[in-house]
Amino acid sequence: MKIAISGSTGFIGGALREAFVSSGIEVVPLLRADFKRGENYLVQLLTGVNGVINLAGAPIVKRWTPAYKQQIMESRIQVTRQLVDALKAMSSDDRPEVFLSTSAIGIYANSGTHDEEVFEYGHDFLGEVATRWEGAAAEVKKLGVRMVIMRMGLVLGKEGGMFGRLLPVFRMGLGGTVGSGKQGFSFIHLDDVMGAVQFLLAKKELNGVFNFTAPYPVNNETFTRKLAHKLGRPSFLAVPAFALKLLFSEGATMLVHGPTVLPRKLTEAGYKFQFPDIDSALDDLVKP
Repeated sequence: MKIAISGSTGFIGGALREAFVSSGIEVVPLLRADFKRGENYLVQLLTGVNGVINLAGAPIVKRWTPAYKQQIMESRIQVTRQLVDALKAMSSDDRPEVFLSTSAIGIYANSGTHDEEVFEYGHDFLGEVATRWEGAAAEVKKLGVRMVIMRMGLVLGKEGGMFGRLLPVFRMGLGGTVGSGKQGFSFIHLDDVMGAVQFLLAKKELNGVFNFTAPYPVNNETFTRKLAHKLGRPSFLAVPAFALKLLFSEGATMLVHGPTVLPRKLTEAGYKFQFPDIDSALDDLVKP
């Protein structure tokens, strides 16, 4: 099998690339420079691949100036549209069989519990980004290409992402709840991202939206308490919402709010999570 990946140098993309190579799958990395070389060049790169995985996008946890909000939006929409346009320019015989495109659970409202069939969409900036992102990816269905949308939760991995930045802080005993601590913390272990992607590639009858979250979500307060306990550190500090807003402006939204999300379609399809709950995930992530 041969898979093209945009965002292959990022936290998730890098891990996915390594997992594919170790299992004998050839990876075609789609780099930023490749998207600047035009549609014909992308067509050349995509010719002969079995699938495309779209992970590109500017980081969310930063200070949201008007210019950076535009970058968050355009980095996702533009790359997705360029990939879809390249697929449109290919003959039907040369097109990849499947297109897996990332989205985020930020598409859901912060209140209530959501799965792929029972949900309420959010109407904030993150909801708009995810909605437009998925809309751009959905164009591949008109080409007869199997489409899978991966709505990512908070991805926990040792070497990067949010957890990689938090772990040193908690090891120093400086960790604490964010805001009220009652906001949803819908997470997924990085190994389960790898496992779910390969599961969906193999199950050719599956398509549509899949939540990439563990079956047993918690809230921020529970995550904080359990992580501190496993490290043998205190967790009495708290980061007030107003302080985060001073640092990140509107970007603090995703830290002080969070939906509770369940992976209904993955579990019903038969995917077995390696780390279904926060205890099993943290036991793996903080072991020596």
